[in-house]
Amino acid sequence: MPRISQMADLKDVKEWSAEFRGLNSGEPDGWVCGRQRLVAGLMDLLRSSVRALDSSSELERHRAGRRVRFAAFRLGQLGFGSEARTICDLLVEQPWLVNPRLVSRDFALQGRADLLLEALEHLRGRSEPEWAYVRAVIMKAMADLSDVSTDVRAVLEDAARAASTTLERTMASEALIRHGGVGATGHTLAIDEIAESEDPYLCKNYVLLHGLAGGDVEGLSGELAFAPILHEALEYLRIASDYDDLYRHEPEVLRRRFYEGDYPDDPEAFDDFPYS
Repeated sequence: MPRISQMADLKDVKEWSAEFRGLNSGEPDGWVCGRQRLVAGLMDLLRSSVRALDSSSELERHRAGRRVRFAAFRLGQLGFGSEARTICDLLVEQPWLVNPRLVSRDFALQGRADLLLEALEHLRGRSEPEWAYVRAVIMKAMADLSDVSTDVRAVLEDAARAASTTLERTMASEALIRHGGVGATGHTLAIDEIAESEDPYLCKNYVLLHGLAGGDVEGLSGELAFAPILHEALEYLRIASDYDDLYRHEPEVLRRRFYEGDYPDDPEAFDDFPYS
C-alpha cells in the first residue's frame, strides 16, 4: 500500500481507505471490527453517563461529567454517529461538560452543518458572555466546513455585521474569509464596518473581506489610521493571488521535501541527507 504522504488527491485517499478496510476487516480481531466495538462502547458510556447526570448523588454527577467529557472527545475523533444529537444538546445546554471549541470543530469536520446551525439558533438571544463565547466558537468552526450552504453563509454574514460582541463578529468574518468572502453585499458590509471597528483584528478581517469583494484597497490606507496588522493585511491584498496562504499551517517546502516518506530512520544517514 502507498504512503498517505505520497497521495495526490482525495481519490487516492479513498482508494487507500477501501484497500485498508479490505485487509483489516476480518472477524473478530480485525482492526475495523475493533474500531466498531470501541465506538459502540464509547456511545454506551456517553448514554449511561448522560443519564447519571440526573443522579441525586453529587459524587456520581461529578463522575458522570468526567465520563461525558471522555466519551465526547474520543467520539469527536472517531465520529459522533447516532449520538451527534446528544452531543449537540450538551453543547447548547451544558457546554461545561464538553469542550465547545473541539466539539464544534468536530461537527464541522464531520459535515454536520445542520447541527451547528441548530445550536446557533438555540443560543440566539442569550446575552451572557459565556454564551457569546459558545456562539463564537461555533461560527469559527464553520470555517472548517467543506461545503457551505446558503443558510450557513447567511448566518455568518449577519453575524459579521450585527453580532452583539466583537468576538462573535471576528469569528464570523474569519469564517467568511476562509470560504471566499461574502456575496453581493460584501463590499458594503466591509466598508460600512471598517471605520467603526475599534478592534484591530476585527478591522483586519473587514479589510480582507473588502478586498475579496472587489473593493478599492489602495484608497483605504490613506483614509484610515491602521495598526501594523492592518497594514500587513493591505499589503497581502496587493501581492497575493488568493487567501489560501493565510490559513496554510505549514510552508509548502516542508510538505514537498520532508513528507515524502524517505526521511532516514538511521541517525548515521543524516550525514548524507540532502535537507539536513
